[in-house]
This record gives sequence, C-alpha cells and structure tokens, in this order.
Amino acid sequence: MDVFLIRRAADRDQATSLGERLRWHDCTPTQIWATGDGVATAERVAAVIEAEVAIETRAQFDLSALAVDAVVVIVADEPALSALATSLLGIAVVPLAIAEALRISDGRLKWRFAWDAVAPVK
Repeated sequence: MDVFLIRRAADRDQATSLGERLRWHDCTPTQIWATGDGVATAERVAAVIEAEVAIETRAQFDLSALAVDAVVVIVADEPALSALATSLLGIAVVPLAIAEALRISDGRLKWRFAWDAVAPVK
C-alpha cells in the first residue's frame, strides 16, 4: 500500500505545486480522503494529477480495510498526519509543515517534500 500524507496548503499555488510534484512521483490514487479543512487542497491536487476518483471527506482515517495495492492520498492537518505516520511506521515522525507531503510505501518512509522543494528528502 502507498500512502501519501499531505498537510493542507495555505493557498492555491502551494496546492498546485504539490500536485505537480506528486505527478512526478507516479501518484495515481485509488482513494483520496480529506478533512473538511483539507478539501480545497485535495481538490486542487486531484485536478493537477488528473485523479479519476472522488474525494471523500472524513474525520478519521482507517486504513485497515484497504487492499494491499491501494494508493491513498490523505489531506489533513497536524497533529493528525504525524500521528498517522507514526502509527504506520512505528517511529516518531516530525510534524509536516504547511503544504508538505510524505510518502509511505509498504510500511516504509520513502520521502517527504515541501511544495517549493526542488527534490524530495529521502
């Protein structure tokens, strides 16, 4: 399973930039989940990556029922994102900055990047 955690962007430009970076990293989601505050960022990212799935608004994120080959994008705020990452990885995760993304693949941290970063940090 691939999980992309995205902290809500401050504006449309940041969200667009995040979407462009996710497109570079082959993000083709099977699910997109967002908290109420994260919906605008999720909509912009989904448009940029040309996602073909609907955005689901959720208050909690339960990954246990997802298929092994699922690719889920979750857009929310802190401390929910770092708590979810910590539970998935089994190690403490530094909170994500505004408009920052983190990718977890098969239970391992792959990378994280800010909306304005040249390359992801591995």
